[in-house]
Amino acid sequence: MDIVFSMFTLLGGLALFLYGMNVMSDGLGKVSGGKLEASLKKLSSNKFKALLLGAGITVAVQSSSAVTVMLVGLVNSGILEFNNTFGMIMGSNVGTTLTAWLLSLAGLEGNFFNNRLNFSVDYFDKRTKDLLFRIAVDPALGVDRTMVNGGSILNSGLEFELGWKDTVGDFTYSVNANFSTLHNEVLSFPGNAVREVSTSASSTNYPIQTAFEPGYPVWYLRGFNYEGVDADGKPVLTDVNEDGTIDDNDMNYIGQGTPKFTYGLTLNMAYKGFDFVLYGAGQGGNHILPVLHRTHYNNTYKWYLEAAKNGTYPSPDKTLGQWNFWSSNANLFKGDFFRIKQLQLGYTLPSKITKKAAISNLRLFVSLDDFFTFTAYPGLDPETASTNSSSGAGLDWGSYPTMQKVLLGVNLTF
Repeated sequence: MDIVFSMFTLLGGLALFLYGMNVMSDGLGKVSGGKLEASLKKLSSNKFKALLLGAGITVAVQSSSAVTVMLVGLVNSGILEFNNTFGMIMGSNVGTTLTAWLLSLAGLEGNFFNNRLNFSVDYFDKRTKDLLFRIAVDPALGVDRTMVNGGSILNSGLEFELGWKDTVGDFTYSVNANFSTLHNEVLSFPGNAVREVSTSASSTNYPIQTAFEPGYPVWYLRGFNYEGVDADGKPVLTDVNEDGTIDDNDMNYIGQGTPKFTYGLTLNMAYKGFDFVLYGAGQGGNHILPVLHRTHYNNTYKWYLEAAKNGTYPSPDKTLGQWNFWSSNANLFKGDFFRIKQLQLGYTLPSKITKKAAISNLRLFVSLDDFFTFTAYPGLDPETASTNSSSGAGLDWGSYPTMQKVLLGVNLTF
């Protein structure tokens, strides 16, 4: 078993830490034993506080079957509990090397109007390096490729949360919303190769690729650029290197399968024995390229036929077998969607009635789960339209859509 220690310094952490000690210790907390202990109870209404930054130690304990990473924090700001050690399993049979990462955090949190209004804003900057890659090696070694550590990835963004809760007579309600952005970029790549590509859609004759390349999002969609229709009604694709032939050398960035932002909304209401819950979630900024369709279901072919009628797209007979066309941004769609994950209405019988049957609580409810989706994607389901979250992200294989569910239930407590 190997034990690996790595230090990381949060960007700007020292300056904010020193500033935060002055602010928080001024009637709000104290500095003791190198730790900042801030009491949340002393923060009255209509005040807010900054999330302090500090240094930490990443401790990785590695065995032959798994790697566990734990973060031990040195700063407790009262907002982010670094003292609560957490961990995650990074994979199995990873060998004798370890992925290292660097994390920066900053944030703001506030409560107003007797805690009825709350908000938080957080910024994160995470850099992962020493990823596992297969690279070509000298055949004299007996293998053509081997695993090495190398490359680095950046994930940064903002997270916003806003909530309101109140009570008016017998009516109580709360509204909470969140919004997160994500900037995902490959910073470096190991070896002398320019990029690593995946051609998982080649089994469908589509030459579309997903690529891992510095300066671009992780596993971005690499295909052809569609310019329009020529005089013969055939599709025109950009000849990037101007050699008169459309081939893999003319492929470039056309989109990304990773969302640039995600968001959610939760609404809770209660009046006497009635209660109501609405929960929705969505994402945007990502793209989807269909590579397989299910017959007898809604698919993108209907969209193509409509587009061909107005002359912006070639007629179907001109695109038959034109796999480069189907691997271009002519076959690319926005993956934005918002889905109401749950609509639930319930009623709890008065206890004076249920206690006669030795029942402490009896609640009846009806729920519509994943019933309403708002999207411009003409395929089956933008949420499930990816083979996986890595090299296949953004490729729609006609996966079965999320089922719409109607639930009738009873919550019974004796």
